[in-house]
Amino acid sequence: MTTTRSIDTTTAPPATGTAALRVLALGAAVAVVNLAVYGLGSLAGADWVVDNGGTLQDVPVGAVVAASFVPLGVAAVVLFLAAPRRSWVSRAWAPVVVVIGLLSLLGLTGAADAATGVSLGVMHLVVAGVAAFVLPGRLAR
Repeated sequence: MTTTRSIDTTTAPPATGTAALRVLALGAAVAVVNLAVYGLGSLAGADWVVDNGGTLQDVPVGAVVAASFVPLGVAAVVLFLAAPRRSWVSRAWAPVVVVIGLLSLLGLTGAADAATGVSLGVMHLVVAGVAAFVLPGRLAR
């Protein structure tokens, strides 16, 4: 007598490796969008200099790429660890991430010019929007 067991994949959590690949792909997509914003900002005259506590710093392309991946990675880890409490996390996730994204705009007051400030603001909102509204669906698959 042979017994066959089947796994219900509709309710099983995603494999960690698969979820990680989805987060990396999402980070890459966000990086591409933010690099496009960087290019458009440069065309608009952004000099990519910000005042960071009295020290002028350039915003290099590498920082744009890193700032696209790192926040999404942190958000993915928080969501992954909060999965057992997902009922309340899923309800609170988007509003909390949107507020954090809006608060991150306060740091942009140190932009040396308007084009830099607006471009960086758009990049912050892109990352926050994806983390709030796209990332939870990517991890749930």
